[in-house]
Amino acid sequence: MTALALCSVAVLVGINALFVATEFALVAARPTVLVGAAEGGSRASARALRARRDLRLQMSGAQLGITLSSVALGVLAEPAVGGMATWVLSSLRFPDSAVESASWAVAIGLAAVTQMLFGELVPKNLAIAAPERTIRCTVALHSAFVSAARPGVVALDRVSALLVRLCGLDAVDEVKRAVG
Repeated sequence: MTALALCSVAVLVGINALFVATEFALVAARPTVLVGAAEGGSRASARALRARRDLRLQMSGAQLGITLSSVALGVLAEPAVGGMATWVLSSLRFPDSAVESASWAVAIGLAAVTQMLFGELVPKNLAIAAPERTIRCTVALHSAFVSAARPGVVALDRVSALLVRLCGLDAVDEVKRAVG
């Protein structure tokens, strides 16, 4: 794997982690803690409070970011990791007929495990363990993405709200009760 490909994989996993952490922190952060910090001058806390009041749009933005980074990782991982796996398997004298399929499986498997651990599970747990600190660290980048991707985010938000209404419920814009 080239250094550029390895760096690209790390960046994509990090981007995914940012969106996952933001998504969980938005729901888990206690508004009273954020209000106190915002009143004390924390611009990040004030930004987090605004994001919590616009929860549907923020969640749609997080999901779009997660999906885009995951797809990009899959597209990148197969040729980058697969090429390295092909070389290793060929060196180990695997039959030529099995090398391509095995390389593909290794590439997708490694990408999935890496994404699951570092792009999903670790940031999710960090956000749940320290939601206010997490949201203060991630909200600026997340808000910038939501602003840049606004047309797509709004479209996803509206479709999801419609689907929720078809289930007999109202889509929520704000967390009304504490997550305990």
